[in-house]
Amino acid sequence: MRIDLPLVPQEISQPIGRSLSLEAAFSSIPDFVYAFDREGRFAYANSSMLALFGLTAEAMLGKTFAGLGYPSDLADRLNGHIRHVLATGEAIDDEVFYRSPTGYAAQFAFRWGPARNADGSIELVVGVSRDTSERHRVEAELKRSERGAAACRDRTGRGGHLFLESANRRALLG
Repeated sequence: MRIDLPLVPQEISQPIGRSLSLEAAFSSIPDFVYAFDREGRFAYANSSMLALFGLTAEAMLGKTFAGLGYPSDLADRLNGHIRHVLATGEAIDDEVFYRSPTGYAAQFAFRWGPARNADGSIELVVGVSRDTSERHRVEAELKRSERGAAACRDRTGRGGHLFLESANRRALLG
């Protein structure tokens, strides 16, 4: 017995999922899971994706990037990715900065790939995105720290080790 997912229009529910357990899995993860039809319209969005936009499924499904207010340069780039997946069947990995209508601003890494029909034709482009802002913050902090350590080595000429001494303690930095 097949149970259609409530967030997916009947005509495309077959490739998205075959049971409520799949919908439950998609809605229980913090990542953003979604699908686009061949015209670049949202055909599925999990609860994380809907919350990002502050929309119901009924309000989001069927909309394009332009219809959701994406900046035109970003919409063009993402539509190009959809066209590429549809034309080649190859997955796309990318990362973009985006500020959602709810005000949530972040770096998002994503992977988009084809969802095929039984005959092998591509019906949808499915995707998953993750907020990578914290990773970018940590990487930037690490670079600043590395530059500071390099500056200390350059100033002291101690080959990477710097001794700090005070009346109460001694430290070796390297």
